[in-house]
Amino acid sequence: MVNNFEDRLIFEIKLSEIQWLTDLERKKLIAHRFTGWGNLSKKLLVNMTPINSESLLDQLWNTKKTFIQIINKEAFKAAIDKENIKVSKTMSDEDLINDSYASPATKKALRQAIKVIEDVVKTTGAAPKIISS
Repeated sequence: MVNNFEDRLIFEIKLSEIQWLTDLERKKLIAHRFTGWGNLSKKLLVNMTPINSESLLDQLWNTKKTFIQIINKEAFKAAIDKENIKVSKTMSDEDLINDSYASPATKKALRQAIKVIEDVVKTTGAAPKIISS
């Protein structure tokens, strides 16, 4: 996953965890100035193939559809949701936050939001059905 990292050290550490990158590729990625948010995942781009469908990368190559058009198709949405649920069931909230490619400030905000939700559950006796801003 590649995100907008203001802290180059975090980015460098996360890149060092990717075994298939060469040293030269890491140096080039570290030197590049990323803007905006973008998630690049081999699992999403290549390995995730919904029923009766090509991989996302193959669809990008073989059709004129955009990334957003492809991932918003019901088959891909369902496959992404299924994978997210599978991962989130095997990890604690704290582990999910720690493993995320988010800035320390974002991680702190996530921890605080979880505490608020836990307080709501404690007070009302039930989890909120909808959480909105």
